[in-house]
Order: sequence, then structure tokens, then C-alpha cells
Amino acid sequence: MKSRGYIRSTLVMAGCCLCLLAGCQQGTKRSLVASYIVPPDVVSDVSSLQNMAIVSPVVKLTGNYARNRDRLVPVFTNCLNQRLSAGIYKERFFSVQDDIHGNRKGLRSLDAAFAQSHGYSIKPARIISRASIKTWANIALTKTTGKDTIVTPLVSVPYVIEYSDKGVPHSSPNYDAKVVQKHVSHVPFTHITAKGDLLVRVYDTAGKQVYEKRFTDLKYDTKLGGNSKTDALPTVLEIASSLFDPSIKTVVHDISPHKVKRELFVNEKGDETAVVLLKATAFSEAYKRLSDVTEKNQKEYKDKATGLKTDFAAQIKDVKASGKAREEIELAVKALQEELRVSMLDTGRFRSPDDENMAIACETMGIIDESLEFYELAVSADPDNTRAADSLARIKALAGKILQCPGKANNTYEEEENKER
Repeated sequence: MKSRGYIRSTLVMAGCCLCLLAGCQQGTKRSLVASYIVPPDVVSDVSSLQNMAIVSPVVKLTGNYARNRDRLVPVFTNCLNQRLSAGIYKERFFSVQDDIHGNRKGLRSLDAAFAQSHGYSIKPARIISRASIKTWANIALTKTTGKDTIVTPLVSVPYVIEYSDKGVPHSSPNYDAKVVQKHVSHVPFTHITAKGDLLVRVYDTAGKQVYEKRFTDLKYDTKLGGNSKTDALPTVLEIASSLFDPSIKTVVHDISPHKVKRELFVNEKGDETAVVLLKATAFSEAYKRLSDVTEKNQKEYKDKATGLKTDFAAQIKDVKASGKAREEIELAVKALQEELRVSMLDTGRFRSPDDENMAIACETMGIIDESLEFYELAVSADPDNTRAADSLARIKALAGKILQCPGKANNTYEEEENKER
């Protein structure tokens, strides 16, 4: 009997712990991450950039590390070519071709190109009118060696024998007699730096230049050995990738529609069921729930607003009929009107959290027009809702870009992936 009681008590305690853990899990504030496709940051007409060819880059190397230019230049050239092609292709809006894929001379002529390339399939293409990207890079690549002086203190602490009250011997450190010696070593190091600039020009299918940007802050700097960490020397491809990747990302975002991610925080003050649905990424269900909630909130606000307007209209009427001086009546009426405005605002603040959550539900599903509408409602209901105001500004800017961007990117503000993290 005692064992059964013990087991029962244990199960009850375990159940309580699980409930507490579940409560803590549910109460954790989480954000939603939604991924969208947005128009290019610079180029407005993406339809003129279809069938894009990437012209072989022109790379110039200087510096003592670039003495073997015949071997290093192809690495920088192919890295810039392939990274740019991969970056544009990843967004899946432009069909990208390079000199190999666009070769018109037949398969035999590809042998020389394949000698310095990797990962290509043989796919000749004949396209008369193509957009193109041309790039020029100037890189100063240097490699220096030297030795760092490293001083390491060596501390020796002698021990003395002491005896306890019972005569038991034991050793104790004698810190007063410690000896400090300095060991000096000269550790070799290798320092590799690369600096340069990159010029990118984009031409549309008609041959007109539609984009130009120069990046003058290409930098790579690493020191291995000495007073720094010891590691293997970087490959030339690693150096080239580090130099070009940030600029290539900027170029891709400037000329091509691309994916972005937004972190959205659910307004915890809104309808509890809708908050749970949003946190569970059940956006369609949350949208349906909030459609009813926001409609109910609006009706409730209108009823309260009507009552307030009626009450203040009666007060204003009494003031006007009071027989006081004209200036005094005008001041009293203005005070009542201001009081009515504040009361109306305070009465309608309760709508803002649900309106904001409705906007979030629309934004995660890519319904930009409704998202913009409900963010505006959330801000108008509560001007102190700064997070909704920031989201409203962001959506307005995005909506303006979409409207100004003709071609394939138009109306492509859509949900790609939504998840809770």
C-alpha cells in the first residue's frame, strides 16, 4: 500500500512539473519570421534585364603576392564570375548565362575555357538580344613575414615543510620567496592583405547602361602566427571570395528582385485566441479569427463614440445657451471639443493590438494592401503604438517600390516561408 501511495505521489508531482513547464513554454514571448520577395533596390524595369549574360571579368593584380599572375588571375576572374552568376541565379528571376553557357562556336572551343573552370554543364545557347553585366577589379595583394617578440613570465614558488600541532609534517608555498623569470621568444608570422576596387556596369537588352556602381573598400586582412592564432594559410579562392562577396550581394539586391526576412512581434494585448494562432503560425486561422474580432471592435467603438458625441453635443449646446460672453463661450466650446477628441482616442485605443495583429497576419501571407490598411488603423487607434508605426512606415516604403517597379517583379510581395522561432 505504501509503495502504491508513493508511486501515485510521484506521478502527481511529475504531472505538476510538466504543467508548469508547459505554462512557461506558452508564456515565452516569441517572434515570427516571414520571408518575402521585394523589388530591386535600384533598377526599376527588371523586364529589360532578362537573358542576362555575364561578361568575363577584367581583373588586374598587383603586389608582391601576385608575382605569379598567370596562375592567380584566373582564380580571381572565375571567382567573381561564378559568385555573381550564383547570386543572381539564386533569386530565380533572371536566366543567367556566362561565356561558357553562351558560347556559339561549338563544343570544341569550350575545352580551353573548361581548363580554368569547375562545375559547368555543356549548354550552348544562341540568344540575339541579351542584357549583360561587365566587371572590372583592381586588387593589390601583398604578403609579408616577420617575427613577434613574445614575453612569457615563468613563476617558481618554493615550498617549505611545516608541522601541525600534532607534529604531522606538510608542505606550504612560500610566496615571499617566489622567483619570476621572463622567457623571450620570437615567433614567426605571415601577414596577407588585399585591397582594391570593383566596378560593375549593367546593360539592358537594348545595350543601354542602366546601372553602375564602384566599390572602393574591398579589403582582406589576416595574420597567422606570431601573437595571433596559428592556422593554415588561406587559399587564393578564399581571399577572392572574401573580397567580392559583400559587393556581389549589394549588386544582386540593386538589380534583381530578392528575398528578405522580417521579424514580426505579436501584440500580446490582442485577442488571446488570435495571439495563440499567430504564435502557432496558423496564419489563415488567425486571419479568420481577427476578421471577426476587428469587426466587433469597430462596432463597439462606433457605439461608444456615438454616445460620447451625443453627450458632448448636449454640453456644447448648454454652453452656447448659457448667455455668457462670446469669448467665454468660444473658449468653453474649444475645451469641450478637445476633451471629446481625447475621450474618443482613449475609447478607441483597445482596437490597436487586434488591428496590429491582423496586419501581421496579412503581412505573413503577403497581402500587402490589407496589411497596410490595418497598420494604419492600429496607429490611428493608438498613436503611442510605436511598433505598429514603424511597421506602417516599412510597408508604405515597400508598397511604393512595388508600384514603381514594372515587369516581372510587380505584385511579387508574397510569402515564401513562415515559421516561428
